[in-house]
Amino acid sequence: MRGRSRSRSGHEPGVKVDARSERWREHRKKVRAEIVDAAFRAIDRLGPELSLREIAEEAGTAKPKIYRHFTDKSDLFGAIGERMRDELWAAIIPSVNVEKDSTREIVGQGVEHYVDLVDQHPNVVRFLLQGRFADQSAAAMTTVNKGRDITLAIAEMVSSELEDDDMDAVIGLLESWKPPALDGADRSRLLLGAVRAAGLTIPPRPPEAELRPTGRRHSKERDARAVRHHYDVSNEFFALFLDDSMTYSCAVWREGAQTLEEAQEAKLEMVCRKLALQEGERVLDVGCGWGSFPLWAATRHGARVVGITLSPPQAEKARQRAEAAGVADRVEIRVMDYRDLAGERFDAIASIGMVEHVGAENIDVYARTLAGLLEPGGRLLNHGITRLRHTDAEAGPFSERYVFPDAAPLHLSRVLLALERAGFVTRHVEEFGADYAETLRHWHTRLDENLDEAVRLAGPERVRVWRLYLRAARNGFESGFTSIYQALTRLS
Repeated sequence: MRGRSRSRSGHEPGVKVDARSERWREHRKKVRAEIVDAAFRAIDRLGPELSLREIAEEAGTAKPKIYRHFTDKSDLFGAIGERMRDELWAAIIPSVNVEKDSTREIVGQGVEHYVDLVDQHPNVVRFLLQGRFADQSAAAMTTVNKGRDITLAIAEMVSSELEDDDMDAVIGLLESWKPPALDGADRSRLLLGAVRAAGLTIPPRPPEAELRPTGRRHSKERDARAVRHHYDVSNEFFALFLDDSMTYSCAVWREGAQTLEEAQEAKLEMVCRKLALQEGERVLDVGCGWGSFPLWAATRHGARVVGITLSPPQAEKARQRAEAAGVADRVEIRVMDYRDLAGERFDAIASIGMVEHVGAENIDVYARTLAGLLEPGGRLLNHGITRLRHTDAEAGPFSERYVFPDAAPLHLSRVLLALERAGFVTRHVEEFGADYAETLRHWHTRLDENLDEAVRLAGPERVRVWRLYLRAARNGFESGFTSIYQALTRLS
């Protein structure tokens, strides 16, 4: 009769240790590492189009034996990607001092070691990112996702306190971070490394959320396409984050408003008050959106209002709202460019959130056109976003391509100059930058609270654009890149 098994290494009786299985695991681990080493050599030597048989030959084994140590090709490709990630991580860690090095120095080390790694294994990078097999694409994604751990670890080391999906923290980091200085040799190495890693590739198709309008900048046709790209996501999408009045412009919080609805009502009433609207006066709203100002001016002040927009869905919704409010006889909504208004006269004009889309080419045309629509002594309230620094571009590439193509906030001085040239006398100017930052904070919070419905209506790509756009716009007001002014003028 056999006795109880006992471990030779001193384990308690009854706890059986399978030494043979342990030896096999160690052997398998060693052989897997050797095959990955061989794969690196073979790919670097033969290029990313090599076969699994060629990897086996480099490893001094047969193709079937590879599958004794890797469950399938995806397992092998994943191990290759992990090795690449581990080499980068192993190079970065010893080269940085997290207690003394600045963010710039740590990121600079990361860039330098990445370039070195691409220099050493350019074909391996191409193999993972541009391979012929679906398994290779999956392995590349796995590697990228696991590489995210490195990114988050570096972020933690430099105390950026980034959380998953924390766009505000990302914007804050980008605002403060400056790229490391690269001399000509470093830039050449980086460019060469990128070319060697990627090779000659066909550029990806433009995302659906991107629009690069053609034709003459700020022509009527091009402006119409840009406006519809921005607004025709759907009325329902905008309703997810705007207030009940569907007012898509800066709210006024400084008068004590506690909710977005109260703040937007305060802004609408402020515009009417500044324009000193009287019952029966004929008023033009340039860029009327979903009709919030025409409805307010008609219902609260008895004005007769014409609102114009370039977005047919906006116009249709505004007409429905006027009908529901019982003022369809006093509110007329048109799909029309402001340059097509001729032969009409108004007592007052409100241009709310529209002048920033006119552009430097047309700002004088805009001012002359509005002047030509007013009765002598008529009032214009021009409410729009402006750039503050004269060294900044009109708009960044993100907004230009994905949010509002051709949007071009001008400097306040340029807007006032155009109005003065057209015969307007400026009576009052007021700044609302902090109010718009708070408005945008409410908008992006509301959008985040309705993400599932937003994705259903607009798709995940468009929603990502809008979540970033609303935060970036808020950051622009908080950082001094942009502000917003109301300028009350009178036609002389």
